[in-house]
Parts: sequence; structure tokens; C-alpha cells
Amino acid sequence: MNNFQIGNVNFEIGLKIFDICKEENLPIEDFRLFTYIQARGIDYFDKDNNVEALKELIDSQMIKDNDKILRDKHGIETRFSGELRQKLRLHEDEKFRNKKMKLFKEKILPRI
Repeated sequence: MNNFQIGNVNFEIGLKIFDICKEENLPIEDFRLFTYIQARGIDYFDKDNNVEALKELIDSQMIKDNDKILRDKHGIETRFSGELRQKLRLHEDEKFRNKKMKLFKEKILPRI
């Protein structure tokens, strides 16, 4: 399978996850987390993974500056920082992770 085919498969799975979330009335934030979980694999979160890169990215001045420019000059609220925070929370907050993983395993995984 070449990179284009892999990209198409991932895109199709993402669309399925989006449709399931819509049918289940789940928020868009859950859709984003579920595509992240799908891309990483469920077992990825059972290990003690290094999340320092996520922390550094969230704290980076470049991200903060881009958020500020988009908000102040263009009136655009960016989701990028929020998504990074949600991903970090998925790694660090065990109760949150267990809740989202349970939902993913029960509602999403059987249907993709």
C-alpha cells in the first residue's frame, strides 16, 4: 500500500468516526480525540509514553503568537491549542482517558 492509499484509508476511517459521533450526538472534541486514538492505537495509551513534546508545543511561543494573531487580527478562534491540550489531558488524566477509551471501545471501534 502506498502513502496515497494509506492516506485514503485514514481519511475514510476519519469520516466514519465523524458520522458515528454525529449519530451519537457526541461533541466535535470527542471526534478529534477518537481520530487521535485511532491513529495512535489503543495500546499506545496503556504505556507510559513521553508527552514532553506535546507540553513543549503547547507552551511554545510560536503557537501562542499564532493564536493571538488569528484571534486579534482576523477574529478567528483556532482549535489547535485546544486540541493539543485535549490530547495532553488524554495522556495525563487517567479518569478522563478511561472515560474516553470506554466510549471509543463501545461506540466507535465496533463500527469502523
